[in-house]
Amino acid sequence: MIFQNPTRLASLFTILAMVYLAAPFTLEYRLYSLHPIGMGLFIAASITAALTLQRSDQQSKHPQSRKSSVVTHAGLQIAALLGLLVGFAAIYQNKINKGKKHFQTYHSYGGLALFIGALSVSILGICMHFFPTQVFGTLLKSKRYLSIKRYSGLALLTITVYTTALGLISHSTQERISALARLIIFLITLGSTTLAFWNTFFEYSKGSSDLDLDDYEAVHELK
Repeated sequence: MIFQNPTRLASLFTILAMVYLAAPFTLEYRLYSLHPIGMGLFIAASITAALTLQRSDQQSKHPQSRKSSVVTHAGLQIAALLGLLVGFAAIYQNKINKGKKHFQTYHSYGGLALFIGALSVSILGICMHFFPTQVFGTLLKSKRYLSIKRYSGLALLTITVYTTALGLISHSTQERISALARLIIFLITLGSTTLAFWNTFFEYSKGSSDLDLDDYEAVHELK
C-alpha cells in the first residue's frame, strides 16, 4: 500500500506539489509559462526517480524487482531531462526576446548547474546501464562509478531544493500562488529530498553498497 511506503508517499506528495505549482501557468499562453511547467516536471520526475531506487521493502532486493525499478528510474530521468530542457530553453529564449542579460541571479546560477549536472549524470547512467563494456571496458570497471553517480545525483537534488526555494519567492510565483501554498511546496520538496539522503546514507552505513554491486550484476544478467 502506498500509505505504508514512505518513498512512494513522498513521491506522490512531490508530484502533487509540482502539479499545483505549475497549474496557474498552464492557463497562460506565453513562452515564460513553459519555464515553471518544465521545471515542475523536472523536480517531480527527478525526485521520484531517486526515490524509486530506494529500498523500502524486502521485495526490492530481488533482481527482477530491481530491474523493474531501474527501468522506471530511467524513464523518469528521461522525463526529468525533457522537462529541464524545456524549462531552461524557455527562460533562455524569453530573456533574449526581452533583451535581458542571462545568468544575473542566484536562481539562474542554480538552474545552469542543474542543466549541466543533470545532463552529465544522465549520460553517465546511460553508459553504465546500456554500454558498460563499450565505454568502461568491463562490467566490473563500470560498477566503480555507482557511488559517483549516486552521490552526484544527491548533489543535484541539493541544488534542486536551493533553486526551487529561490523560484518560489520570485515575483511571478508570488503573484499566482499564496505564501502558505509556496511554503508547503517547499517543505514537501525538502522532505522528499531529505528522505532520499537518509535512505542512501542509511544503506551505506549498513554495508549495502556491496548489495548494490550484486544487484548491478544481476540486473545486467536479466537484460
